[in-house]
This record gives sequence, C-alpha cells and structure tokens, in this order.
Amino acid sequence: MPGQLVQILGSLLILVPFGLAQLGRMSPRSRPYLIVNLTGSAALAADAAIGSQWGFLLLEGAWAVVSLAGLVRLTTQRWSLGRRDRPARQPVDEDVDEHLEAFVTVGERELAGEADHVRELPGRQ
Repeated sequence: MPGQLVQILGSLLILVPFGLAQLGRMSPRSRPYLIVNLTGSAALAADAAIGSQWGFLLLEGAWAVVSLAGLVRLTTQRWSLGRRDRPARQPVDEDVDEHLEAFVTVGERELAGEADHVRELPGRQ
C-alpha cells in the first residue's frame, strides 16, 4: 500500500502541473512547474528503483533529470541577468514609449494632412 501511495502522489505531482500547462494556467518553464515535476518524477524513480522496474526507472529518472536541468538553466539565467557587471538597460516600457512617441507625432501630422511620414520615422532619413 505505501508503494501505491507514492505512485499515486508522484503521478499527481506530474499530471496536475502538466494539465494546468495545457490549459494555459501554468508555464512549463516556471520554477513551480519544474519543482513539482522534479519532486514527482524523483519519487516515482525511487519507487521504480526499489521495485526493480527498470523501464519505469529510465522514464522517471530521465524526467527528473530534464526537470532538474530546467531548474538549473532557470537559476543560471536569473543569476546572469542579475550580475552587476552587465551594462544597465533601459526598462522595456520606457524604450517602447520613446519609439512610439515619434510614431504618434507622425500620426497626428498625417491626420492634419501635414506629414511626410517616411522621413520622420526613427531610423529613416
């Protein structure tokens, strides 16, 4: 019975986040998704190893390794984005606002019939 409980809980830890990801409620690249998948697959892999179920161990072990690799990648990306030796970037919304301002000005002039919009767009002469 304890083995079946581990199998059911481990399966739920994999299937629930997968279902949520399919419904668009959870990102399969998010930390919670990867942690829950790693936990479920590691539990199932351990249970498979204890029961000498080698095919199941291969499947769940591979699933656990992939989830762990995703977590490592996510952690390293966040670490590298937070490094202080990188040049500071302008926030996306300010950058977008700066470029949109030129387009809005062109649009206003076009509505008034004054625009030569090809020359006024950023990057055009």
